[in-house]
Amino acid sequence: MDDQSNASMISPELADLLDIDSPKQKYLLTTCIGAKETKYGRRVSGLFVKSMCVRIAKLSNLVECEQVPQDKTEIPTPTTTKRYPHLEEVSKEILPLDQEAKIGIIIGRNAPELLKVRAFKNGPKAAP
Repeated sequence: MDDQSNASMISPELADLLDIDSPKQKYLLTTCIGAKETKYGRRVSGLFVKSMCVRIAKLSNLVECEQVPQDKTEIPTPTTTKRYPHLEEVSKEILPLDQEAKIGIIIGRNAPELLKVRAFKNGPKAAP
């Protein structure tokens, strides 16, 4: 999930695995530093995701993007949340991070219902 992306993206590998057959279309990718790049990718619609706790949600339209980020450093883990007393109870709801798993979808702001904060667990100053 990426609240800095205004569109949801899918990797070419996952689109191929799902047998997505649609023509590539031109789109403009604007990076976080403001650079604009012309890209081509398939538009994908009609996909659903299922959470590990079996919640199913329909995804907004996705755009195929060659560079779906693979950085996992901001994905919360049980180990991380256990370090903070105010988040300890949440650690039971988070699965361990699978280092072998590939990131194939980035859910952006065009899916606000999936990015919606459902509960806050504020901690002391400088804590997450």
